[in-house]
This record gives sequence, C-alpha cells and structure tokens, in this order.
Amino acid sequence: MQELHPIGNKVLFENELVRVWQVDLDSREELPLHQHEVPYLVMHQTDGHLGVADADGSRARDVAADTFEWHAVGELHALTNLGDARYRNLLIELRTLRSNP
Repeated sequence: MQELHPIGNKVLFENELVRVWQVDLDSREELPLHQHEVPYLVMHQTDGHLGVADADGSRARDVAADTFEWHAVGELHALTNLGDARYRNLLIELRTLRSNP
C-alpha cells in the first residue's frame, strides 16, 4: 500500500475538535496523494489555477482569494499549483464530523 502525504504543509493549530493546516504551493508544485478523512473547510488566501488528480482523472480549476469552500470526506487525490504564482490556503478539518453532513 502506498504511503499517503499529509493534508498540508504545516499544522497551525490542533485540538480535539479541529485541525488547521497551511497549504503553500510554489508555481508547479504538487501536494502529493492524500485523503481527507473528515469534512473540511478551505479558505483560499490567494488566487489560484489548480489541478486536481483523482480516480476520475485530472481537471483544472480556478479559485479566487478570500473565498471559502466546504468539502465532505474526500477521495484520494493530489493537488497541483498550475499557476505562475504561489498558491496558499488554510484548510480546517472538522474532526468531530466523521460522516458526510
């Protein structure tokens, strides 16, 4: 079985309820294969042109700074910064929600 990468670059805060990750990717940098085991909220700190690769294939998408996204428990995937500038987000895992609300 392949070892999975952490969800982000660095844990900024953690307790029994939440875990907050910093995701920070240089241009063309990849966050390797990982999986979210609990629902999570993403706050995009910068604009980004991102590539997501999962079992359904690869797709590109644009995100805007200062926007939020809710995600349920997720599939195995990798995230790549396809843009020319650094991409950053804060990812908040809701540890007490083990199912898809």
